[in-house]
Amino acid sequence: DQWYLSDPLDGNGNDIYEVLVPGVGLSRITLELIQRGFKCQGNEFSYFMLILSNFLLNYCDKPNEIEIFPFIHQFSNQISRQNQLRRVLIPDISALDVLKSIKKKSLNDNDNNDNQSNNDLMSIFSGSFVDLYGPNNGIKDSSLYDKFKKDSIEFRELNENKFDAIVTMFFFFFSTNVIEYLKAIEHSL
Repeated sequence: DQWYLSDPLDGNGNDIYEVLVPGVGLSRITLELIQRGFKCQGNEFSYFMLILSNFLLNYCDKPNEIEIFPFIHQFSNQISRQNQLRRVLIPDISALDVLKSIKKKSLNDNDNNDNQSNNDLMSIFSGSFVDLYGPNNGIKDSSLYDKFKKDSIEFRELNENKFDAIVTMFFFFFSTNVIEYLKAIEHSL
């Protein structure tokens, strides 16, 4: 477990690093980051992922409470029938327990984090990464932007140079235009 962002405070020890997680999926990365003390904003385009993420984050009270059989319909590449029928318990940690422990720790620290709620530490926005986090200039010819929606333009302005880091997994595999994604990353950092 080596983290390159090992200290959540900036160089002066003042502000908590803000991290953007595009393609957040089931929000496990955001949960790991806030456990380590970072402020995290996720972004997801898929409503299926958002629905399941909401369920895992807000309604699963304890670890390993849901039993699934993810390989039951997969007949190829199985060593044995038992392997195909094996169960997997999810989630491996409770998001509610993580958030409670963070809240308890911040109350015990009695410093600048007194008034910080869990909502300040973690948020998720739905929509296209490029549309929400890309620059407002030069979008005339791009099909990836909602050019005329005032809320989108304001949100892009708010996110300009807002984040200290961007953390993602497998996100670029699904990009429709890598150059537009890189412009959005540059705009956000």
